[in-house]
Amino acid sequence: MIRLRRAAPALAAGLFLAWVACVPTRGRSPGDPADDDDAGTDDDDAGTDDDDFGPDDDDVTRPDDDDAGPDDDDFGPDDDDFVDDDDFVPGGDVTVTGQYTFEYWIDIQNGIPWCTQVVTFTGTGSFGAGVLPACSTCTGRVDFNPNTFVDISDPFTDPDHCDPTDLAFDGIDYGDLMTNAAEYGDFGDTMGLIDSATLAVLGLDMTTSTTTDSTAAGREAEWAQYGLDFTHGGFVNADATSLSGSAGLSAITRPPAAGSVYLAAWDLYLDPISNTYTGPELLGPYGGQAMFILTLGAGFNADGLSFTFEMIASQ
Repeated sequence: MIRLRRAAPALAAGLFLAWVACVPTRGRSPGDPADDDDAGTDDDDAGTDDDDFGPDDDDVTRPDDDDAGPDDDDFGPDDDDFVDDDDFVPGGDVTVTGQYTFEYWIDIQNGIPWCTQVVTFTGTGSFGAGVLPACSTCTGRVDFNPNTFVDISDPFTDPDHCDPTDLAFDGIDYGDLMTNAAEYGDFGDTMGLIDSATLAVLGLDMTTSTTTDSTAAGREAEWAQYGLDFTHGGFVNADATSLSGSAGLSAITRPPAAGSVYLAAWDLYLDPISNTYTGPELLGPYGGQAMFILTLGAGFNADGLSFTFEMIASQ
């Protein structure tokens, strides 16, 4: 028998990967009197004014207002520094790469681990209102490429990793069960996203817990204890064919809107030291922790299973 329980946040800051965004050019048209280009009679034609040398709009002479460094336009052919006030906002899809971690526990109540299974993936993130019709209030989605799930666990190089033979013998290879569309596929299909600001506007409490505040404000406060920023609620398709649906996720988490087959499943967060992006989309490195754990019945080497992921979004 499998039961679902609400999971507590983990100290996950060390899971992030350092990454620097590659950002595109975004500037005004050359010759516009109000632009910050180099030519004509505009406001940045010569000297140490706010933009001089072209064809880009970044002067290399201080003390203009967009010289090299963390100012509003960093040096180079682009006009967006990753940490400035003119940051990049994704104008289209992003590519996501990452890995799920399935943590099997000998005694989950007492925190005794058994082994860790790691499954890599790639996919595509899209953003905007109405981007996922089955999740009408979602502001984003991540579509995983089903052909990219690879179990990279290797107990010969990392003794904490699961031996695939052991998982197969026990019949609990959840890395396959939850990413394979021919099985349950909960984590291998589409993840719906609602950014924290929209969650706050909706007033959605993502779980039914009476002791855990799973509103946007509650999740923000909880992750802040670990120096992390809560960014999105993640939702999985929990129809009758899914593990989430058949195991009773609806008893502990809520849908993003009435009648949706999606149910809250993930907290997404970032480390503000590793990722300074603050927009409602995904850009840079993120982590995720499932809002639930699986409790396995008697007869298995493991009695429980918890889920996390790491993901990098790039354009």
